[in-house]
Amino acid sequence: MIISNSTIFVETLLIEDITFATGVPDSLLAPVSAILESEKNISHVSAVNEGSAISIAMGHYLGTGKIPLVYLQNSGLGNIVNPYTSLLHPDVYGIPVLLLIGWRGLNPDQDEPQHRFQGSITKEMLSLLEIPFFEIENENQIAELTSLAIKKIKGEKKSSAILVHPNIFKDSKVMGIPVPIQSRYLYISKIYELLPKSSNIISTTGKTSRELDEIHGNKGLHNIFLTVGGMGHCASIAIGLSLSQPEKMIYCLDGDGAMQMHLGALGTIGNLGMSNFAHFLFNNGVHESVGGQTVSNSKLNYAKIALACGYRNVKEVNDLNDLETVLIDLKNINGPILIIINLLPGSSDKLGRPDGEPVDWKKIFMEKFSSSRR
Repeated sequence: MIISNSTIFVETLLIEDITFATGVPDSLLAPVSAILESEKNISHVSAVNEGSAISIAMGHYLGTGKIPLVYLQNSGLGNIVNPYTSLLHPDVYGIPVLLLIGWRGLNPDQDEPQHRFQGSITKEMLSLLEIPFFEIENENQIAELTSLAIKKIKGEKKSSAILVHPNIFKDSKVMGIPVPIQSRYLYISKIYELLPKSSNIISTTGKTSRELDEIHGNKGLHNIFLTVGGMGHCASIAIGLSLSQPEKMIYCLDGDGAMQMHLGALGTIGNLGMSNFAHFLFNNGVHESVGGQTVSNSKLNYAKIALACGYRNVKEVNDLNDLETVLIDLKNINGPILIIINLLPGSSDKLGRPDGEPVDWKKIFMEKFSSSRR
């Protein structure tokens, strides 16, 4: 029987007595997190962001004295800097964790623009944080280097990291998500079609932006900004944009995993009371762009949260007819408004990626925004 690479990694964790894992899903590590979600001998928590995962891991160590695993994409290293340097570092509490890091941007010419710079500074960031690291460059190193990293942590009582090169876990299959009859693509198409001409649309990281880009490329009706990196920050970008020219409507397309990552932004939006802010939330319960892993809490009542945060209006959408009704009435509703679109996960496996460079997209957006109407 052939054992998958991700299974080898998880079995090595168990051999070394690591029985707790938390983190934020990454496409390079998707098969690993899929096993962690189902492995009965490992307690697993899907964290809202990487900094929170570090803190959860700290609590596990305080309660058990056992080394926890924290998994993340290297783009999430920035989120761990404060909790690591001010809590876990040996000069403070000296709490060791094992970091499993998917190395996006290792080969910049083969990756997306948002990963290139982060990929080039990943080693330097770990060195600056004084976290020793091991690189898994081929599948034959998985068990050996994982075991070495854990033994180093046990011997020195300091954190260590494992940097995973692309395709290490490629032999492990993650089940695909079938495309639902009423997909997010169709909902975005309906929004795009029914918004007033030359609307300003800001979209969140991942497949939402990729789908919007494809729809926009076919029609070219609106001014769009793709938040290709910085997961969870789309809504905050939209806040600054809304405040910059309050006479113009801003339409923000967000995802549930991204919203949970920085949920506090909803309090800022509600407190500012921006009448020109329409916030669409695609609520499908998973991190679809990196493998379909369950979000930290798929049962959140976003309607009650938004109203408690100060949103003036909330609408729930369960099908395309509901969405059309909301969009037709939108011009008569004061913002900030949250439109929650409840849907099943799933997207086309032929979905492309935006062409060109983000700096050029920025220039086009700013030029159109400065000249656009309300």
